[in-house]
Amino acid sequence: MPKSPADKNADIWCVGKNFILKHDALTRIAKVEGIIFHQPQITEIKSDNKYYGFMMIGEAELDGIKIWTTADSTKENTMAKYYINMCEKRLRDRLTLKLLDLYEYGLYSDVEAEDFKKPVEDKPMTKYQATQIVNILKHQVGYDKDVVKAIMRDLTHAEAIDVLDHFHSGRIEEAIETFYKLYKGEK
Repeated sequence: MPKSPADKNADIWCVGKNFILKHDALTRIAKVEGIIFHQPQITEIKSDNKYYGFMMIGEAELDGIKIWTTADSTKENTMAKYYINMCEKRLRDRLTLKLLDLYEYGLYSDVEAEDFKKPVEDKPMTKYQATQIVNILKHQVGYDKDVVKAIMRDLTHAEAIDVLDHFHSGRIEEAIETFYKLYKGEK
């Protein structure tokens, strides 16, 4: 449990009225409690040959009580591109929370929603990140040095990671559009 709001190493924190537990903490709790997980059914989510992600239906039991639940991981609800891993984490955490009746107390897992991530202090981006971003942008059509400078002035480390992830994913046009949307209108 956190000893103060400044305790960033805590396994539990608040978001609104909900308490959020780290996935690793729920894994330890499941092990200590003796929860038995059964092999889930895994389904790829796609339509018209378009890939969206994965869903799982799984069961777990504790003291003779068996429950089932579902979990999914899609492009819309998962930042990392490890959809099947994230889906499994969500499934195990949901099963644990349900078997131990923790949802009724406002407890959730940090992997259930991006909004549940532990708040992180916004630190400035590194010089290396700035150099990478500028080197990519300056070779693109429509490069505006003054606008890029204005955006870079307030870019956080986390935002820089997101921008670079977009660039490295190969979706350059989308990355450029996302980057320029950060412009607040002052050069």
